[in-house]
Amino acid sequence: MNSSISNFVVTALLTQAGHDPTAEVPLAQKFSETGLDSLDLMELLNEVEEQFSIRVTDDTITAETTVGDFIAFVEAKVAETAR
Repeated sequence: MNSSISNFVVTALLTQAGHDPTAEVPLAQKFSETGLDSLDLMELLNEVEEQFSIRVTDDTITAETTVGDFIAFVEAKVAETAR
């Protein structure tokens, strides 16, 4: 995993959820377990889009999507736009 992308996503997620941004987040944690409500989730997606100049659709994350899956998705989108 790209550590800069991973770090940004995890920090943004923790900040949106109102947690210490330096805390650890298990990559296997599902978004349903993060404490984000729908508004927090939309703000997280917007932050990721702005930071990496990618498009993330609303259906990218479901309750069963893990943090690791989302990071992998962002990494793939970033690599795709770099081509």
